[in-house]
Amino acid sequence: MNENVKTEFIRIVPKILWFLLVVVLIIFFNTTIIDKFRQITNLKTSSFEVEFKKSLDNYDNIKREDKKRIDLLNRFDKNQQELLTKRIKTLKPLITENKARILWLDDEPEFASIYLTPILEEMGFNCDNVSNSEVAFKVINRTATDTLLKKYDIIVTDYDRGKDMNGIDFANSVNKAYPKIPIILFTYSYDENKNGVPKSLFGLTHDAYEFLTLIMDAYERRSVR
Repeated sequence: MNENVKTEFIRIVPKILWFLLVVVLIIFFNTTIIDKFRQITNLKTSSFEVEFKKSLDNYDNIKREDKKRIDLLNRFDKNQQELLTKRIKTLKPLITENKARILWLDDEPEFASIYLTPILEEMGFNCDNVSNSEVAFKVINRTATDTLLKKYDIIVTDYDRGKDMNGIDFANSVNKAYPKIPIILFTYSYDENKNGVPKSLFGLTHDAYEFLTLIMDAYERRSVR
């Protein structure tokens, strides 16, 4: 080995060793500080990450939901908006005073929650969302028999719920027990032209404007009984 190279190597080695030592110390002390912080705050990394991710997901969901609500409102033309606004203005005091309740049965309850429940709540309705007919029957029966609970004024159901009974069978069963409660079928998957409209239904539609109109029609008719 050349003397100059050897001398240069001997001169550099201590610097490399010092650098490695500093790196090790930094890693060690940083880890210790983090551990101490976790002990003081009693916060585990995994749980923190989970909660933080949840908060981010919730924030994203809120933004998506707000956009969908705006999209829904934009589907109404100016004339429809004026008609809805006029009727809501007339009915809202009565709906609010009577604490009117709507039960919405849908195996995808987030659909109702995101799209139409906020509008119904703005109209003054209290809305309960359930995802299967068994739960729906239980809450309907409970509110109907418990004098301390407000009965449902309107029931909304979708049609196809997989293995659960379909919306028509559900409506027929409820109508037999509680014929005075109007039931609205809100779905894309039922062909009324082919199958007709069962007498157990107050109405059916897949259109948002028609749906809100049916809700107000049903409540007006029920409130005058």
